[in-house]
Amino acid sequence: MKSLLMALMLVMLIAPQHAAGESQRPISRTILETSPLGITNGGTSIIPINSRPDGVFSFLGARFTLQSKTLITGVGGHVKSYDPQVLPYPPGFNGDRSLFVAIVPTIDAVSFPDLALSQAVFVAVFDAPFNSVGPFPFQVPETIIETHRLLFPGDYVIIFGSGLFGATGSGWMPIASMDFGTPRYIFANNHTGVAEFHEGGFQPARFVVVGSPVGIGNPRYTVTTFDVPGASGTALRGIDHHQVVGYYEDPNSEVHGFLYAHGVFVPLDVPDSSGTFPAGINHRGDIVGWYREKDQFVHGFLYRKGVFTTLDIDISGRYDTQLIGINNRGQIIGFYSGSDGLSHGFLYANGVFAPLAVPNARITIPRGINNRGQIVGSYQDQNLRSHGFIYDDGEFTTLDVPGASGTALNAINHRGQIAGLFFDQAQHGHGFVYANGIFISLDGPGASFTEAWGLDDAGTVVGEYVDSGGDRHGFFATPVIEEPQ
Repeated sequence: MKSLLMALMLVMLIAPQHAAGESQRPISRTILETSPLGITNGGTSIIPINSRPDGVFSFLGARFTLQSKTLITGVGGHVKSYDPQVLPYPPGFNGDRSLFVAIVPTIDAVSFPDLALSQAVFVAVFDAPFNSVGPFPFQVPETIIETHRLLFPGDYVIIFGSGLFGATGSGWMPIASMDFGTPRYIFANNHTGVAEFHEGGFQPARFVVVGSPVGIGNPRYTVTTFDVPGASGTALRGIDHHQVVGYYEDPNSEVHGFLYAHGVFVPLDVPDSSGTFPAGINHRGDIVGWYREKDQFVHGFLYRKGVFTTLDIDISGRYDTQLIGINNRGQIIGFYSGSDGLSHGFLYANGVFAPLAVPNARITIPRGINNRGQIVGSYQDQNLRSHGFIYDDGEFTTLDVPGASGTALNAINHRGQIAGLFFDQAQHGHGFVYANGIFISLDGPGASFTEAWGLDDAGTVVGEYVDSGGDRHGFFATPVIEEPQ
């Protein structure tokens, strides 16, 4: 196993001594965020129905859809009212600042709730904040009502209003500078003498819903050992539907690559190399990885239509290159070892190598890329601690298993599910899947170390584990969706 372990050391996560904790703690995320904070002291009014003859807006809302059962933990947005001590009051305002915020299910993504909001599943009444000075930057903060309300998959609207649930005041939502995405606003007014809901109708305003998906969509996994016949060690690295790539060590301690598809093994050895390590595969069957020459230098390779092509980053001071992943667009991620002794990440697309480095990190290693171009990996900070990262649309976001002493994100699929590795407080390595805001641990049978390397769009995970006797095995982990009690 020595040669296989030496190859794995090139991409192994450093595990510093820090305390670790629970690995399956739900993480709240933003379910709906329609705009930034408002930047004007004017906006779209909220007043009780029929309290003014000109019929300005009474209820303001935004649609959102839940794909899975979700624990809602925060509901609100940017809303304000007038200073009740300042006279004269604007028309329709009597000093009352009480408003409500509600969440109401709808039949589908285009239907409206009834005007009485009789089906509301969440309601909170509050006094809208106010200020006595001018516009931004003297704007009031947003209002977020904390809750723990479990909602099921479906279509909903969040509504600010008055005239129901004991709220009788007036206020408005300040106009924001832009929308985030394409919010689906709704409003109610009585311009026609009969109050009713309509689509759109007002400028950008901030609605916020925060929660943690739970239940449906958060699977358990069935782990199955997979060993190349006659091998002394096996590692599965990449998967795309029914195609799996990896490598194994033979009884003579030589490392060989392979493709396993539809029950058939296909050997993948770069000619005249002393070890071949396939790491990623796309839907077309293009395979990337690295190989070791007789002189022990390491080179990246692309295997396409039966032909191996060496692909090394052309940069001064480069010693080794490893290609780790490839998507259906032909984008390739990897890293190289520089003369500084550190690892440096890159993205290769359209014949051009582009550096990929987490700001202020000592080491950056991209490890997975999906068909949307989202990249995951690991980086080492200045304190030598390893963290996971997501790179999306030009921005890096850190994602660590809660309480872990080290985290690496190794794969991301089209659904945004992530597979990887973390170390617990005893410095034991565990695989994991991150899905719908939940970290789910994965361990091989009787394993002392497990790492999840690959993840396809169906949620199937591949990787490797070390048993109690020190032998290395590949594994498949198949998701089993179940509804918790």
